[in-house]
Amino acid sequence: MTSYEEKQAAKKQRLEDAAAKAEMASDTAYKQASAISNGIPFGQPILVGHHSEGRHRADLKRIDNGYRKSIEQSDRATELQRKADAVGTGGISSDDPDAVLKLQEKIDILEKTRVIMKQVNKAHGRYLKDNETDLSEFSEATQKKIRTYKPRSTWEPHPFSPYSFQNLGGRIRQAKKRVELLQCEHVIRKHSETKYGEVTVVENVEENRLQLFYPGKPSEEVRTKLKHNGFRWSPTTGAWQRQLNNNARWAAENVLKEKVK
Repeated sequence: MTSYEEKQAAKKQRLEDAAAKAEMASDTAYKQASAISNGIPFGQPILVGHHSEGRHRADLKRIDNGYRKSIEQSDRATELQRKADAVGTGGISSDDPDAVLKLQEKIDILEKTRVIMKQVNKAHGRYLKDNETDLSEFSEATQKKIRTYKPRSTWEPHPFSPYSFQNLGGRIRQAKKRVELLQCEHVIRKHSETKYGEVTVVENVEENRLQLFYPGKPSEEVRTKLKHNGFRWSPTTGAWQRQLNNNARWAAENVLKEKVK
């Protein structure tokens, strides 16, 4: 298992542990509220002026708060588990040291798909002229597609429309651009620390994070600006950070160009 995969596994485990903890908190809150509720006779009204009035009202409030907390923690557990299940399923991450290789494999598959799409369209053109055209190079499903395709419009004469080629071409160009950017990042990246006033800016290559270390807790205004620029507080590192790339550098400059408070 690579260090990236280890980090992914650790992240998944943290989320699953947090989900389990939230589920336990939900169950505890529910049981506590139920225990209080069971101590009150069904349909028992508040006896206004009676010595039990204050306790009765307090118990009802605790019951309401308990059930609310149970629901909130249950919802939180569901969301945390959803995030845990999603770890590693969001496509090719730039954090992955094998990202360039995986992207190149993706490009190869997309380009092969485009070649096949062109072959199918050409075969369909031949089939329209001669329905005895040999289609044995294709699978049975593709042969059926070629034989049964009915144009929905004049600009879609063959099974794969011009739009589908444009869409595929866009995906290929996007993937190639990501490869170029990642390769460029790999060349220029190096661990560095610089000072911007009292803030230490760290390009942490190993963690793939741009980190801002403040001497103390930033003001609410600065924290809001950090969040708006994609930075999140990391208690583990004691820094405001986001993924290390050119966008992060521009975002840091945007935050730090104003006077640090």
